[in-house]
Amino acid sequence: MKRTLAVLFASTAMIASPAAAKNSGGAWTPEPGDVIEFDVLRKGKPFGSHSVTFGEDSNGRLTARTDVLLKAGLGPITVFKYELDATEVWQNGQLVSLNGEVNDDGKEGQVT
Repeated sequence: MKRTLAVLFASTAMIASPAAAKNSGGAWTPEPGDVIEFDVLRKGKPFGSHSVTFGEDSNGRLTARTDVLLKAGLGPITVFKYELDATEVWQNGQLVSLNGEVNDDGKEGQVT
């Protein structure tokens, strides 16, 4: 669960920071269609992926869909797997909703 919250807080910080930057004359602000993709490394080796895809809901609010997939294994055997699929909705620089599903090595849960 701590990893889930860390990933969500990191996503939120990435989105909130550009929103704050826009208000202060800063640089980039996410727009519908923008995508941020990360390769996740563990001890310098590929461990998974993390992407944030921006869109717009039917009310014109900014959405951010976060997808995380982490896997570790020994050869063809997976010994650890973590998946997160969450959607954030933003309005006027404020987070108004967060919904997601997580699978932390077989433990499934909801994030709201």
